[in-house]
Amino acid sequence: MKLVAKSMGFRTLWIGVILFSVVTIVCAASAGSLDLVCDGNSKKTADGYVVRVPKRPQMTNTTAGVTLSPDCKEIAGKQIRFSAEMRYTDIGSDATGNHVGGKILVAFNNGGATRYVTTPALVGTSKEWKTYSLNVEVPVDVKTFSVAYGIQQAYGTLEVRNPRMDFVTIGLHDDASKTAIPVSEIALGWNGKLKDDILTVTVPKRVPMPNQTPGATITLNLDKMRDSLIMVSGKIRYDVASDTTGYHIGGKILAVCVDANTNGKPSWFGSEPLVGKSGEWKEINAIIPVYPTTESVNLVFGMQQAWGTVEFKDLSMEIIAPLDGTPSYTVPENFKCEYSREVLAAAPRRGFMSPVPFNITADDIREMAKWNVNLIRYQMVDGIAHAPENVEAYTAWLNKCLAKLDSLMPVLKENDIKVIIDMHQTVGGRYSQGSRPPQNDAARQVVKLSGKGAHRLLCEADMRQAYIDAWKMIATRYKDNPTIFGYDLINEPTVIGPTPFHWADVQYDVAKEIRKIDPETPIMFEGNRAASAVYFNVRPIPLKNIFYEIHMYHPGDYCFQGVNDKAYVAEYPKRAVRYTMDRESLRASMGRVIDFQKKYGAKIYVGEFTATRWVPDGGGKYLDDLISLFEEYHWDWTFHAFREWNGFSPEHYGPPNDPKLGDNPRKATLLKYFKRNLK
Repeated sequence: MKLVAKSMGFRTLWIGVILFSVVTIVCAASAGSLDLVCDGNSKKTADGYVVRVPKRPQMTNTTAGVTLSPDCKEIAGKQIRFSAEMRYTDIGSDATGNHVGGKILVAFNNGGATRYVTTPALVGTSKEWKTYSLNVEVPVDVKTFSVAYGIQQAYGTLEVRNPRMDFVTIGLHDDASKTAIPVSEIALGWNGKLKDDILTVTVPKRVPMPNQTPGATITLNLDKMRDSLIMVSGKIRYDVASDTTGYHIGGKILAVCVDANTNGKPSWFGSEPLVGKSGEWKEINAIIPVYPTTESVNLVFGMQQAWGTVEFKDLSMEIIAPLDGTPSYTVPENFKCEYSREVLAAAPRRGFMSPVPFNITADDIREMAKWNVNLIRYQMVDGIAHAPENVEAYTAWLNKCLAKLDSLMPVLKENDIKVIIDMHQTVGGRYSQGSRPPQNDAARQVVKLSGKGAHRLLCEADMRQAYIDAWKMIATRYKDNPTIFGYDLINEPTVIGPTPFHWADVQYDVAKEIRKIDPETPIMFEGNRAASAVYFNVRPIPLKNIFYEIHMYHPGDYCFQGVNDKAYVAEYPKRAVRYTMDRESLRASMGRVIDFQKKYGAKIYVGEFTATRWVPDGGGKYLDDLISLFEEYHWDWTFHAFREWNGFSPEHYGPPNDPKLGDNPRKATLLKYFKRNLK
């Protein structure tokens, strides 16, 4: 086990009480002694602080001493250890109770309630200096916070020296092997207690029960966890009830994850929640993805939107798989991508994603030609999502999409516009589409971990084969057509961890079959995590003329603001998000792609990028920064999208509820770069 304590400005909330003597801790950075504020009963000395409260009858229930009040914005969501050496003389009181005496006391407010957590109270006399500490998990919604080193509802003398505040995390062993999570290191919170290595969390009944997850918490040190799936395991006993129902309700292990690319908005991953009662210990586990850009992961051991008692023991964590799984193929050492002379000599291509097949017209093509576009990504989507697992129906739909493309060939050739055939809707679809449930245990596990956005063809053999057959048909149909710029194999694979058929293996298998039919036409290979440029993690495939496709919607809260958000639309422009990055920060966010290109000599194609028409600054600066980087690295690109939806349309401007046709900064920026296209 490796525990790390790092100095933080000041951080707060949910608290566990432990004696310093049981803590094994490595200080990565030291906070040193804190500068505390003295009240009328305390003073600063050469060695530290002295709190002296005179004896008087009917002591009031207050805490005299030295205090610290950190900035809540700096400490929210962090786990902190407050500690100090203390000794005391003649502490007593005319009152009784566990709260009476010398202590470290933390008070915080979140959700409108003030809570107090403390070390065990000190009474009597102890001439030996001893170290006392509190582990505190500060809620993300903390409103106020203070820590006091003092005497509560009592009289006497308390001496304090070396008060400290340290940021605490727990990480994997140095060799990244399975690591125990000592319950003594967990911040217990207002509702937790620890006895005999069993962590107990008790939540009182409230009706209606708020959708919160109170519990004991600990922060992970992510140093050895990047690009990995982490499993947190243990045993649980529970007696849990709720006044409502839902997939999220019950006793659980919950991971609250914050990513550098989500503007502070958390994601949640957890174990299967448990309700009812179990007197026997049961196994429990939560699987957590840790990305290169994950900033923090806080584990909560508790219960969500429920009341009762849960107990945890034998907790541990381990890496169970690479985050993106592991493809079966290998590439030679010092591998470099291979491209034909024609592909290397080709002029850059810049254009649009097209309208959907049954909406696009020849006039749309002519209009794009007026913008000097020379590439479209022909997105075959819409009209089959209700039954994509019906292979016969899918094949009929696919042929209609291709027939529409064939009808547009004369106008495409006339205007020298090349086409990327984008199988945006794959055979089988995603588990969120159609009615066919997962067909095997592995598929059910994939859906449980990745959600219904996972593709069936990554889990089920008949869908995989139908997918390969569909691409063989397409390649046979277009192998000698010079208007076809490339084959885009699958739109935005999105899975967490391993699948029966790895997302890269499946594309490689299809690419090999295409190459038997069509040796030259470029093939667009998309990475996991929705082809994200930010999360790019791809192993190249050893075939000729492979382009590696990325989608760039970063920062997402800017590009997608107001999309499917009725509250945003109602409150616009109050919630409008401005572009706060710059060209260099965009470059850094695409660093993995740039490094991949340099290492392998790879061709990169940007299949999708955009900004909504109502972005408050018009979107011109963002698009200019972004496209200028595409140009610098000689990437081909297509903007999302032309005449698909007015929210992304570069022909429109205006607020969410009032689209207007006309010139705008996004259109101006696109036209600026389309002028570079050669005819």
